[in-house]
Amino acid sequence: MQAYNEWQEKAKLIRKWSLISTTEAASGHPTSCLSAADITTVLNLLIVFTGIFGVVAFTLTKRGKEIAVRKVLGAAIKSIISIFLKEYGVLIAISNIIAWPLAYLATSKWLENYAYHIHQNLIPYSFVCLFIFLTAFILISLQCFKAALANPVKSLRSE
Repeated sequence: MQAYNEWQEKAKLIRKWSLISTTEAASGHPTSCLSAADITTVLNLLIVFTGIFGVVAFTLTKRGKEIAVRKVLGAAIKSIISIFLKEYGVLIAISNIIAWPLAYLATSKWLENYAYHIHQNLIPYSFVCLFIFLTAFILISLQCFKAALANPVKSLRSE
């Protein structure tokens, strides 16, 4: 059994060495993988926010007459914006409730393969959630504000 454990340790060292040498050979510098991960993260967030922007724009277009009727009946811009913020806030909260456990399980499984283990905490997940909420709410508020400022007569005249 001891021989088996020794071989396991040697295999771990070989894997670690080959990973380091592969990274250095591919990029020329081991820290360039970090910058590649940063670029990928920014691109992923850009895609997410473009998707949110598109979905909100589509919804506002479909519900343009509803916004116009609310505005004609005396609804404040703040109430129109709050309707959409509540609707999308619930969707973002549900998506975070689904994504957090999946991300935690995936990263913990991935981190098990490393020689030095770290314990995850919820602080990075909280920061990401807060960042997504704030940015999404800003995007939604700006688009709803623009739709609420539009002349309701133009939207209702087409009917």
